[in-house]
Amino acid sequence: MQDEPGTGLHPADIDKLIAQLQGLVHAGNTVILVEHGLRVAAASNWVKRRPPW
Repeated sequence: MQDEPGTGLHPADIDKLIAQLQGLVHAGNTVILVEHGLRVAAASNWVKRRPPW
């Protein structure tokens, strides 16, 4: 579980982050993220939106 791992990263680094996360998933791991960045969310298999408080 990670909280906004893409925050503050250069776009090229976000691509590397996505590749690493996808590698974890392909290896059979479950990856849970809290992320506001649309690039990372778009690469996800599932998106769960939590309503605002």
